[in-house]
Amino acid sequence: MALIKCPECNKEVSDCAEACPHCGYPLKKKPVTSNYDDRVSRIIESEYNARYKASIFVCIIGVIAAIVFLCMAASELARTYSNIKITFIVCGLSLLLLSIAGLIYSIYRLRNY
Repeated sequence: MALIKCPECNKEVSDCAEACPHCGYPLKKKPVTSNYDDRVSRIIESEYNARYKASIFVCIIGVIAAIVFLCMAASELARTYSNIKITFIVCGLSLLLLSIAGLIYSIYRLRNY
């Protein structure tokens, strides 16, 4: 560990220090990122956002399909056959729960990227 002079206040500072303890002058520069790194990160971010936006769309379609199943459970055919009615209700509710869970997860991931 060597001592160097601060360019701002000319006091001796450790060469390991990130900033001068006397005046606060930053001694270590942050690495400069290239334009290539910025472009790559923007591409990755846009692909990530597109993937989760697509999953949100699929989850919304799932919610609509679940509503259709639940409406079919109230149809005349389902009233006649109780096993069909139970099947529609179980399929509709499970699809609704899975779609809502997927929707919540996708929105969470999209906001926390």
